[in-house]
Amino acid sequence: MERLDALVVQALTEHVCEPDHLQTLPEAWLQRSALADEDRRKELKQLRTRLTKLDEENANPIKAVRKGLWSLDESSDR
Repeated sequence: MERLDALVVQALTEHVCEPDHLQTLPEAWLQRSALADEDRRKELKQLRTRLTKLDEENANPIKAVRKGLWSLDESSDR
């Protein structure tokens, strides 16, 4: 079993440590990292847009109360 393990490890080492692989592995990692960063930026933009919309929705009733157009004593059916 140890001999099989050694053969597998040797084969993997030879494959991974090839000069071409040593160059492409970091490139692939950087590309995945860049894509993940782009996805995070898109999600952050969506969350900021949603937060802005929620802030606006919450501000409208507050403005109505301040202007006297709506009273807190009125029913919440509005």
